[in-house]
Amino acid sequence: MIGKRIILFLTASVLLFFTSCASTGGAKGVDSPNLALMRDAESSSKESMDLRASLTLDGKMDTRWSSAFSDNEWMYVDLGQETSIKQIVIYWETAHAEQYKILVSNDTDDWSEVYFNEYNEGGENVVTLPEAVVARYVKILGITRATQWGYSILELEVYDHEFKDASIAAEPILTWKDGWELVWSDEFDGPEINTENWTHEIGRGDNGWGNNELEYYTDNPENSSIITDEEGNSVLMIEAKQDDSQEYTSARMITRGNQSFRYGKIEARIKLPYGQGIWPAFWMLGENFNEVGWPACGEIDILEMIGGEGNGHDNTIYGTIHYSDRFGQWKHTGKMKKLREGIMADEYHTITIEWYPDTIKWFLDDVMYQQEDISAEDRSEFQEEFFLLLNVAVGGNWPGYPDDTTDFPQRMLVDYIRVYKDTLE
Repeated sequence: MIGKRIILFLTASVLLFFTSCASTGGAKGVDSPNLALMRDAESSSKESMDLRASLTLDGKMDTRWSSAFSDNEWMYVDLGQETSIKQIVIYWETAHAEQYKILVSNDTDDWSEVYFNEYNEGGENVVTLPEAVVARYVKILGITRATQWGYSILELEVYDHEFKDASIAAEPILTWKDGWELVWSDEFDGPEINTENWTHEIGRGDNGWGNNELEYYTDNPENSSIITDEEGNSVLMIEAKQDDSQEYTSARMITRGNQSFRYGKIEARIKLPYGQGIWPAFWMLGENFNEVGWPACGEIDILEMIGGEGNGHDNTIYGTIHYSDRFGQWKHTGKMKKLREGIMADEYHTITIEWYPDTIKWFLDDVMYQQEDISAEDRSEFQEEFFLLLNVAVGGNWPGYPDDTTDFPQRMLVDYIRVYKDTLE
């Protein structure tokens, strides 16, 4: 079980431990310890009826509440009567609150704050109050968003006792194992980019590569080449530039038609750029992209970052999958990981996924921070061959656009990419 213990702030300046762990629960009318299960809920907004607040109380992890795309949105559960509350469990989707409060009330007019999280990393949040409170309503109030989307909660649980065992929470555990055999690598040892591995995509794509990006991708050496870095290593450089006419150029390199992979460990050592509107990525698409299109081909984002000052930007990476469900609709899920100190541009970091037939795991500097089950029928995309992509985008729907604080040029440096097969499976 992967979890994390973080010291957080409560009202009345009380310190408590915030822990993450798994969940269980029964159904309403049965002997269920979860007081919120199948209760009524209200919210300040909802993205649609299929994303309403009551779906956080149905005991299912494949439904959720999603708010409007703005800060200071909320939802609350009506427990049916005044009751003792000791523990609240929130399961955040990728679009989580960076800061949020938990409030309680007996009439929905007067609310009392019982908890404040000023540095939320998402995922499963287990909040144990230092003393039980008596209330009928429990409200989750998002203060600031961690992503461009609204707030999205998969499940909300309420208990009258410490139902979750905090003793299982710990720092993430290294889960490497023996049995990996190197099957392909590019060490970028030059003198030029290896065209047996990589080709460049040229231009602006459709509607800015589907994301309203600003850059024009080129195969010019000034945008991508093999250089020697400050450590004396031969590395791949992808550089986003702004020319005298205020136009942006960059590079997008792919292995489609040259190298593709299914399952295994995929690892890169990367130093990222920074700044508002800068969007570097190391990712994968299904080799059948030309035949079935996106998202039916599947997408594995090994690493994305949206640049800019503040938490959730230059100090944060995202690991995500995108796919088409059984109704042909786009679905995505993932998680973010923040550095404890500094930003991703300060030094190289090792970025890794372990891709198995039933699971994909994400690692930052050898520590796992994200895991997705891909065994479901509507995630069958991830049983096929995928190719690799490297790019630095400028602007777009998600990162926003460069401003006066953005410095150019911006570089992503890649020391190596290595792919291993699992000899133990």
